[in-house]
Amino acid sequence: MTLSLPRGNYAPIPTFYAKDQNQSVDLSATAQHALNIVKAGVAGVVCQGSTAEWVSLNDDEKSSITQAVRKILNDHGFTHVPVLAGIGAQSTRHAIQLAKSAGENGAQYVLSLPPSYFAASLTQAALVDFYIEVATHSPVPLLIYSFPGVSNGVTLSTDTLITLAAHPKIVGIKQTDHDIGKMTRLAGLHSQTQHEYDFAVFAGASNYLVAALSVGAHGSITGAANYAPELVTAVQEAYDGGDTRRAVELQRKLAELEDTTATGGIPGIKLAACCKYAYHNPQPRHPVPLCSDTVHKSIVAAMKGI
Repeated sequence: MTLSLPRGNYAPIPTFYAKDQNQSVDLSATAQHALNIVKAGVAGVVCQGSTAEWVSLNDDEKSSITQAVRKILNDHGFTHVPVLAGIGAQSTRHAIQLAKSAGENGAQYVLSLPPSYFAASLTQAALVDFYIEVATHSPVPLLIYSFPGVSNGVTLSTDTLITLAAHPKIVGIKQTDHDIGKMTRLAGLHSQTQHEYDFAVFAGASNYLVAALSVGAHGSITGAANYAPELVTAVQEAYDGGDTRRAVELQRKLAELEDTTATGGIPGIKLAACCKYAYHNPQPRHPVPLCSDTVHKSIVAAMKGI
């Protein structure tokens, strides 16, 4: 079992659907997209993240997507590229079931939001218990996914996260709370010599990637890697290579593009990916609509700009 995640930028891939009445998952298009962005330089692929509309997928669909992505990467010589699978669930029991399924289907890591429906009852101690139990029973290492915006405001304190980082199978965090102060403390754990703090911090977006890298983040897990993988990769390569001026120049371009796309939410990311790779169906699963005409035009124009 590989515990440490490679440094770099990871793409939480969208789920593409067929143009049929049931909006069945288009496994071929979804897997092909994973291959396209890996060829473009992303460090790894996340299935069943927020961008994948994971709340709209049933467990069988999640398993099929993970299998298809792992297979296409293996078939094209990318066996070294990690696949992560989201296992967000409202009970410890279900999260463990999803973790076991993800491991069986080829994921090397799992990524878990905290349960959130009963947010008022979830003390920090309860959240610690949740993550420790899931990590202990998962067949593969676990990353914490902090995203209060989709988790009913549930927030893990820095001290809670430091406690969880000591668990040998909790290997990192995706911080879509965008809290640079918290990121600074957590990223400092990785520089310590104790094995229990082999803990990687990833920004939850890349429009502040240079700032995240400057405080010790490993990279990002970013929707932008679905439509601008070369640009996201170039920002980090410039920074890691010591060319901070170039990194900041590229960061500004990336931030402008990412901020434009963000106006469309998940549909905006899917639309931008379709612009980049000429996919045919950016439609999210109903009832989520396509981008408005105004947002659509702005995203298409921004994509033409790169």
